[in-house]
Amino acid sequence: MQQNTDKGIYLTLGMILGAAAGVAAGMLAAPKSGQETRSELKTRAKSLGDQAQQKLNERRERMAEKVHQVADKAAEKSDELAMGANQMIEKASRKTDLAAERIKRETNDRL
Repeated sequence: MQQNTDKGIYLTLGMILGAAAGVAAGMLAAPKSGQETRSELKTRAKSLGDQAQQKLNERRERMAEKVHQVADKAAEKSDELAMGANQMIEKASRKTDLAAERIKRETNDRL
């Protein structure tokens, strides 16, 4: 599960960085003044940074949801196992009591 998450993050970051590089190359080749180009690069870089932060936050939220789901399922299974163990203990206790009763009766019958 961790490997898929890492791949997804790297893919997203790669796409954002690729887009940023493409935008920067296009802007540097455009016939604008240095001031206009720097200003536009700064605006686009901030926009891409905001998009990257938004994607990261979305992935964090999804991962937190998955962690909660897994924790809930684990707690549920733990409860089920505990109930099953208690039932087995009760059953064994009843069988032990029945066996003790039977042994007691048989012992009394022989005396």
